Formats: sequence, C-alpha cells, structure tokens
Amino acid sequence: MIKRYINKNNLPVIIIFSCLFIYLVSGFNYDYKIYDEGIAVYGANRVAEGEVPYRDFWSIYPPGQYYLLSLIFKFFGFELISERIFSILIFFLTSIILYRISFNLTKSSISIISPVVYIFFISYSTMYGTAMGTSILLAVTSFYLFHKWLSTRKLKFLIFSGFFSGLTSIFRLDIGTYAFFSNLLILIIYNTQQKLSIKIWIKNLLFLVLAFILVFIPVYLTLIITSGFNNVFEQLIIFPSKIFTDYRSLPFPNPFDVFSIDASITTKLNILWTGKVFYLPLLIYVITIIITYIKNQEKINIEKLTTIHLVIAGLLFYLQASIRSDIEHLLPTLFISSILIVYLIYKFGKNIWIKTIFAILTLFLISVPIYKKFEQNTQKLVLLKIPRLNGILVDQVKAYELNSIYNFFKENVHYNEKIFVGNSKHDLIYINDVMMYFLLNHPAGTKYHELSPGQATTKNVQLEIIRDLQKNKVKYVILRKEEIQSSEKNLSSISSGITLLDDYLDINYKEVFSTPNYTVKKFIEEEVKLE
Repeated sequence: MIKRYINKNNLPVIIIFSCLFIYLVSGFNYDYKIYDEGIAVYGANRVAEGEVPYRDFWSIYPPGQYYLLSLIFKFFGFELISERIFSILIFFLTSIILYRISFNLTKSSISIISPVVYIFFISYSTMYGTAMGTSILLAVTSFYLFHKWLSTRKLKFLIFSGFFSGLTSIFRLDIGTYAFFSNLLILIIYNTQQKLSIKIWIKNLLFLVLAFILVFIPVYLTLIITSGFNNVFEQLIIFPSKIFTDYRSLPFPNPFDVFSIDASITTKLNILWTGKVFYLPLLIYVITIIITYIKNQEKINIEKLTTIHLVIAGLLFYLQASIRSDIEHLLPTLFISSILIVYLIYKFGKNIWIKTIFAILTLFLISVPIYKKFEQNTQKLVLLKIPRLNGILVDQVKAYELNSIYNFFKENVHYNEKIFVGNSKHDLIYINDVMMYFLLNHPAGTKYHELSPGQATTKNVQLEIIRDLQKNKVKYVILRKEEIQSSEKNLSSISSGITLLDDYLDINYKEVFSTPNYTVKKFIEEEVKLE
C-alpha cells in the first residue's frame, strides 16, 4: 500500500509537501488574535459548557466551528495549542486536495504550485481556529468530488459532493452556498450539453440537492427550534447582510495609491503588492474564459466543464472580498485561481517567455508572505505562564502584562465567576479582546462576549449588556485602554454617541488593577437601576 504512493515518480512531490508542512508548522505557536481566533475558541468554550449559539450567546457565524472545536478541546484539553495543531491539520489537508484538483486537470507536476501558494498565504493570514479554514477545506473537497463525478459519472461522487457543500454551509453559510450553486450550475450545463433523458436529468439534480439539504435542513432546523427563529435569522442573515456591510466594508485597494502617499518604501511596496494581488484572480478568470470559449470552439468536454466550474466558484467566492476587501477575505477565491494559474502554465508553458512570466508571477505572489514569515520567526518571544495558553509565544511586554492579569484573577476572583471584557469606550468599537475570556477561564457575564460596531454601539444592546451584568452580579470587568481606533472608511470609525454602558461602568465600578493596556475594575456599591 505504501509503495503505491511512494515511488520515484512522486517522490519529489512528497519531498515538497514535507517541506511545506515544516514551513506550515514553523511559528504556528507565535502569538494569537484577540478577536477572530478569540471568537472561535471562546464560542467553542461556551458550547462545551452547554450553551447554545444565538440563544445563549450572540454570533454571526454558523455553529459548525464552535461544535467542532469544542470536541477538540474536550478530547485534547482546553488549550490554545490544541486548536493550533488542529488548524495545521486542516490547512495541510486542504493543500493536498488543491493539489489533487490541479493534478486531475493538468496531469502535470507543476500542480504543486497550487498548494505552494496556499501554504504560503494561509501562513501569512494566520487563520488559526476560524471557520474559514475549515470551510475552505470542505468546499474544495466538494469540488474535487464533483470533478470526479464529471470524469467517472459515478453517482456516489455527486452525492458526496452535495454532502460536503452542505457541511461547508454549517461552517460558513456564504462559502457553502457558493460551493453548492457552482456545482448546481455546472450540473445543469452538463445535463443540457449531454442531452440526457429527463429521468437521468432529474435524478442527477435531485441527488445533488438532496445530499446538500441532508446536512443543511436538519442543522438549521435544530438551531431554529433551540435558539428561536428570530435569533437565528437576525444574527445569521440580517446583521451580516445589512449592518456588517455598513460597519466592516472596505473600499477596493488601489495599487496606484503608492504614487500619491507619503510613506516608507516598505509600506509602498505592501500597498502595491496588495493592490495587484487583489485583482489577480479576476485577471486569471478572464484569461481562462477567453481560452475556454474563444480559442476552443469544439463541444464542451470534461476539461472545459472543470475550468468553467472553477471560474464560477472563484467568482462567487470573490463576493467574499467585495465587502471586506482585504487579503484574508480574498483567500478563498485566490486559492481557486491558483489552480487555474497552474492550468494556464500547462496550456502555455512550452514557451520560455511564458514560463518566465509565470515564474515571476508566482514569486511575486508569495514574496510578502515569505517576508512576513521570516520577520515573524526573527522576533524575540517568550512563553506564557498561563495554563490555557501553554506553549504560546508572545513578546516580553505582552507576556508580562497577560501573566500579571492572570495572576491577579487567580488570587482575587473566585473560580468560574462571571466577568465582562470590554473596551475603554463602547460608543466607538473596532474589536474587543474576546480571547481574554478563554485564557482566564472565566465565563462571560453577558450574551455579548463579541463586541461589534453596529451591535454593542447601539442603545438596545448596551442596555441588554447592563441588564446581564446586573442579573449575573458581575463583580469584575476588564477594559482595554489601548483601543484600536479604526481608520477604515466605514461606520466603525464614527461614534454612535451612545455611552450608556460606559456611564454605567464608570458609576458602578472602580479601578483595582492596571497594566499598560488593560484596566481591571471591581463593582463597588449599590447599582444604579435602569428605568
């Protein structure tokens, strides 16, 4: 069995994948993200304690990652390093699936370019713990199985493809929906081109749809029953589609800004790189469409269908980046376009000039991720002395600060006592330190452990947080002094003018402990009751 996979033909690929794995692992325990990663691990923590998303705590993300991480924590311990190891496994499996999709399309060793691009970028984004990494794995697995069905016409591959797109939807609703509809559209094109009988046409369609809803319907129906329709609909649909777009949207990057700003060479190069990379997938899709339709007029074959499928999926994934147009939200479509980059090299790579252009393009793509990785690995970091962050390295100042806060709570606050982690101001919020709940191992004293602009900056939510603080008799609150002020061109950089929560905390809590970036306050006397 082993000899089948390890031989002189695929040994170079195995060696490259081994190097990619080492690259992926290097620095995987460096620092952490207080917001995105914090939301994932603390949401999983609350689920592990028996709480239900949308009913017991607020979230705009589907429940899949919370429940999956809660299982990881229960089996391997409630430590951040457990989530990091799991994330590395997810990333590496994704790189293998991307390689298989690319290789099945080209049958060429250059297919290794696709996982190389993926590994460098996923290390650059440090998407540890988040649902995006898991949803990308499930989505590309759905695509791989769908391509297997196109080439073999075995119904089991079509069924599993629909099933995996359904699984994707319970981790990221948008990515799962895009995956399903890209599969569905190509299925319709295939059925139409092959002039299949109505019976087979409907059978193929039904199997794909039923496999998707076999996962989608039970999960979301259960959520609606346990959490209430209004909670699920408001948090998963209304907030992301209406409020999130106003408070988190970003304008498309403009690479020509490099000529109009006064900044360092490094900053200018980063602006140029970001601008170029953001539009690269669109360029790849356009070139692929031209090749598929203009230069190749014969009847649609499996190769054509596969490339069209990848273009459609990539364009749908591009919607991710159309609202929050940064590199992290570009990643799903970038990884799909990397497969098509390999395809274009395969088509035109015989010309030495074309080879040179693609080589320069690939090096340009991975240049910034490599630089960031090198910069990360040269930092002087120390180990944290906190059980849940055991094995995590941070800079010395941050380590001293976090260890001090942890020791204060260990000595002064009863085990399992509820706390609140907020900011110095709640009329103007960019992010909050959700990870603090996880590392201190103290439950949130409110439904809103994640504080988001357009949510915690509103009157109704601030009043609800105050009521939760009163109901749960929260004695200690932690406020970040050094709030990251958003300079983004959206509503997150504008004060809501609502200071109810800040006023309540100022009146009812006094400072008992302080670090450079955090203030710990304790409840003092009789609360001011709300009318």
